[in-house]
Amino acid sequence: MGDATGVLDRFLDHLKGATRPGVTSSGWAYIDSPFLDRHNDHIRVWVSESEGEVLLSDRGETVRDLGRLISYERAVAIAARIARSTPHVKLDGHDLIAQVPLAAAGDALCMLLSAMKSLDGAAYGIRMVPVGA
Repeated sequence: MGDATGVLDRFLDHLKGATRPGVTSSGWAYIDSPFLDRHNDHIRVWVSESEGEVLLSDRGETVRDLGRLISYERAVAIAARIARSTPHVKLDGHDLIAQVPLAAAGDALCMLLSAMKSLDGAAYGIRMVPVGA
């Protein structure tokens, strides 16, 4: 048995190749990650940079999506719990955000993606009750 270096190298190569930055026609910068949400869509993080600070955000998309399954207030409450337990991540209204110096952007991006994935995954633990039941 060897160490995991080869697997890690291949994972990092894949991660680098499958993560795509972009800019919308209206000028918003984003990063499409290789990680998928429960709809099999790539998780997108919106990026704004100013004076050495980076703001990363889901622009409220994760809370809104979960709010389609449960009440919006409950989705916000779950998001708040996840944000409180995730370094760098805060809930700003219904947006999951991380605002950090550029030097900490990599760690903050990982933490924000983790929080977004956790909130998205919360849908699987929600008991659905049919209307009128």
